[in-house]
Amino acid sequence: MARRIARAGSASCLDRAAGARAGLAGEERVNTVQTLADLVAALPAPRVVWSMLPAGAPTEATIVDLRGLLATAT
Repeated sequence: MARRIARAGSASCLDRAAGARAGLAGEERVNTVQTLADLVAALPAPRVVWSMLPAGAPTEATIVDLRGLLATAT
């Protein structure tokens, strides 16, 4: 999905799996980051976040963390 988005502009991506991040390393217009804070910092305002997570606790925790990070981002 990051590659498709990058074709139209650019994409900053976070994946908890180091192998997935490594697979995108060097892709044109794709920036991989290691933390949610890094992701928020990499996104220009107005920020658009697209999440693809399993239902349940992982998604809920990510949304709570993102809400706090996005609220304080300038």
